[in-house]
Amino acid sequence: MNADHVFVCGNPALDFAATLRARRTLRFEMFTSPERLDAWYREAGIVDTLTPGGKSDLARAVAVREAVYELVTARRLGEPFGGRALAVVNGAARTPPATPQLTAAGRRTSATAEEALSTVARHAVEVLSGPDVPLLKECGNPDCTRVYIDRSRGMRRQWCGMESCGNKLKAAAYRARKKQARVPAAQTGTRTRTRTHRLTDRRPSAHARTRGLPGDGPQMQFRTSHSSSLYAFRAGSTTVAGFSSTVSARRTLSGSAPKRARRAASATSGTRTFSSCAIPASRVSEPLDTVHPASPI
Repeated sequence: MNADHVFVCGNPALDFAATLRARRTLRFEMFTSPERLDAWYREAGIVDTLTPGGKSDLARAVAVREAVYELVTARRLGEPFGGRALAVVNGAARTPPATPQLTAAGRRTSATAEEALSTVARHAVEVLSGPDVPLLKECGNPDCTRVYIDRSRGMRRQWCGMESCGNKLKAAAYRARKKQARVPAAQTGTRTRTRTHRLTDRRPSAHARTRGLPGDGPQMQFRTSHSSSLYAFRAGSTTVAGFSSTVSARRTLSGSAPKRARRAASATSGTRTFSSCAIPASRVSEPLDTVHPASPI
């Protein structure tokens, strides 16, 4: 896993809580040393220069981080705050924060590790008591536990970031669909059924009317073909399931219909393919260790 610091959550406190990645699986720790913590403060824009911290500063920062994550999760799920987590965050927020100063070169913020941590705790207080609470969402990647602020139109953002999670899941889904397309239908359990409808216009055709001859008019033949299949693939340490469906339609005119009408009917034919969003297999009622046949439509 990439050890570079990532800032995609929309708030420094949320990015701070996400420095322990993949909490439900790998639990990848970003703060492995006081130097890594100091680097995060600078990269996040909390400070410009920082007095180097020690192991005690690192331990306190990790405690505040875990308390922030607990409070964010409780707020996101609509649950009450834990008393211990509240005490830890409020205690850190009470200490003086990092204060910017005006210099001849412009604004500059110099602080100690304790002051930098206080600034992060105050960001947590603001985000958990402000108008962005309804916008808190967890990343759609089953292996990711980042919580971000979704400010997209209609709140349709699914990933904490496209580079870190979105592209990975989309590429895995694409590879699974391509692999599924190469597997014979007998192995994938694909079911196809074709229905044919013949529609007849009882009015005399234009040719029959002009010639004064009896006729049944043009006949419309409408043929539809449906094909569906289930597939499963691995995304990290999680099995993901998906559903694919293809619908084909063809319309033809026969009988005494003019060539122009027959060409127009054929032009309306087409094929469309629909693929559902991939869902974690943990949410499916049965295991998907193998691909199951799809039910006939």
